[in-house]
Amino acid sequence: MYLYDTEGSFEVALFGGSKHRYPDRTTVTLTHTPCGADMRWDVLEERWERAVLCSAGDGIEVREFVTFHEFYEQGMTRHFRCRAPTFLHPPTTDAGSSFGGRCASPDAAAEIAGTVVGVEDMTVAGRPVASLRVRTEETLTGAVQGWRRSEIWFARSNGLMLKRVSRTQARASTPGGPTDYTEKFTMSISALDPLR
Repeated sequence: MYLYDTEGSFEVALFGGSKHRYPDRTTVTLTHTPCGADMRWDVLEERWERAVLCSAGDGIEVREFVTFHEFYEQGMTRHFRCRAPTFLHPPTTDAGSSFGGRCASPDAAAEIAGTVVGVEDMTVAGRPVASLRVRTEETLTGAVQGWRRSEIWFARSNGLMLKRVSRTQARASTPGGPTDYTEKFTMSISALDPLR
């Protein structure tokens, strides 16, 4: 389990709206699997997500992911399966290279277009870390319509996510009816060593 300094919120617009501010610290739990790892990000009781990741040469593929949001005290889980290859971490470090993929649930889909920004040095807990920075844009269709844009920095040594900046603007089918929502957050790893 890794600790991330976090800043962000999740806001819905229906019935006067409501806003969940994210805590200053959130956790990412990595559970090793035969092909890579399960990664779970826990934010609030009302918000978490999980991804099944597999090593693919010098890249990391997303095989499936699950999102959980709570709208008006009603939890909604969507389980997406991804077409191979859909990369979270592309197999190249060449700046300007593109990658992409598609993930779909029974009622929604995400088309992903990514670009490699390049290799950068980051500082984590006072230590220099070589990282790969990528930018992705997801087009959301079906029961969730809108977009999500992210920038992610991965450690070059092992693919560990060091930082993620993300913004989502979408309309989702919920028990309360079609609901516009916005999510924005920045998460940065606090230390390179996992919590004990």
